[in-house]
Amino acid sequence: MAEFLPAALTRHGALLDRLVTAALIAAVTGVDVLLAGADLGTVWGWDLPGWALILLTASAHQGLWWRRSRPWLVLAIEVGFALITLVVPMAQPVAGLLVALFAAARRAASEIGVVPLVVTMLPLAVHAYATELWLAQRDEFAALNVLTLLTLWFGVAALVWGVGRMAHRSAVRAAEFHAWQRTQAEAALREERLRIARELHDSVAGSVTGMLLTASLARRTVGADADETRASLRRIELAAGHATDELQR
Repeated sequence: MAEFLPAALTRHGALLDRLVTAALIAAVTGVDVLLAGADLGTVWGWDLPGWALILLTASAHQGLWWRRSRPWLVLAIEVGFALITLVVPMAQPVAGLLVALFAAARRAASEIGVVPLVVTMLPLAVHAYATELWLAQRDEFAALNVLTLLTLWFGVAALVWGVGRMAHRSAVRAAEFHAWQRTQAEAALREERLRIARELHDSVAGSVTGMLLTASLARRTVGADADETRASLRRIELAAGHATDELQR
């Protein structure tokens, strides 16, 4: 029964992870659709149906299933989808983009740690520019608004990126600690083996020394004292048996 417990826990963890990812995809899809609002006019003059936006958004966010194993690919997909703003100015998906930014920042090596943030700012800048055009069409002064939006988007993206980098550093420290633990355990094992080897050496050396002394005594008493010779030989036999037991232990 006990051997099935780890497998059951693994299956349970995998199922829970799938449920969390499905809920995440549903949440970011809902957020991005709500942010788009009802104004789905395209640059070509016709309106994008609401169901089409939902379908496109849900399809694009399916890449989040691989956010842990292929974070860079997921980020590329989300950046590409976020550029839908170039066609539908008020469709400005950001929720999935920010999730992908976190995933990429969490996995990126230190040398390229800032790359996910830089890549993410491209569609966010397009969003801000599209908003400026939308406001300009309504005779509203938008120069300050686009600057504010750029600052806001950069602040949000930088926050998400920073959390991802902290998670990356925590994972690196955890890996280094586990490596240190393994090194310490291996060192302790080697030390224990050396200790046992030293004890075995001392024990066998003592037995051999005793056999040598006893053999010397037996040699001197051969023919003169048969009982003492037999006793010496018996002691040699016992010492040899003790040494053998030590070697086989």
